Amino acid sequence: QEAREKILISKIGSFSDDLAPRYVSGLSKALDGRTGSEIETMVKAALRRHIVKKTPLGRALGEVVCEWNGAEASKDQVHQIINLLKHETKLTIREIATIVGLSPSGVQHHLKKSS
Repeated sequence: QEAREKILISKIGSFSDDLAPRYVSGLSKALDGRTGSEIETMVKAALRRHIVKKTPLGRALGEVVCEWNGAEASKDQVHQIINLLKHETKLTIREIATIVGLSPSGVQHHLKKSS
């Protein structure tokens, strides 16, 4: 996890000021099993989305990670992403549901498990 976190910070560069350290740490956990090259590619895609489409960086990273993980994501990874997006961004439950591919009630279920 520490190596993934260092890669994230390095590749996000000066944009890392836009993210809470807890977000980066949590995202590195959700990227378990990904190679450094894959993480770099994801960050580049998220930064492009952030710059070109003016998508907040936290949301852009969440979207890209969910797109890459798709059906391969474990329940734990989905749970981590949902919690990161809810507690470290200003996204609504409905927006998070769209990003992770669940219903709003599915997102609520994950959030209640955290409490």
